[in-house]
Amino acid sequence: MDDATSAVDPEVEARILAALRESTRIDPLYVWGYIGEAQVLASLGRYQEALARLDRALEIEPDS
Repeated sequence: MDDATSAVDPEVEARILAALRESTRIDPLYVWGYIGEAQVLASLGRYQEALARLDRALEIEPDS
C-alpha cells in the first residue's frame, strides 16, 4: 500500500466511525469520541467534517 490512508479496510473504517459516533451519542461530552471521529474522517479525505468534529471537541474542552 502506497500511503497511510489506504492502510485500513474501508469496511473497518466505517465500523470504527460508527462506534465513535455511538460513543458521542451516548455521552455528548466525550471529547475523545469527537477527536477519534476527526481522525477517521480526515483519513477518508473528509476534511470539513473532520474540522467540525474538532471544533466540537474544542467547544467542550477549550483548554485541550
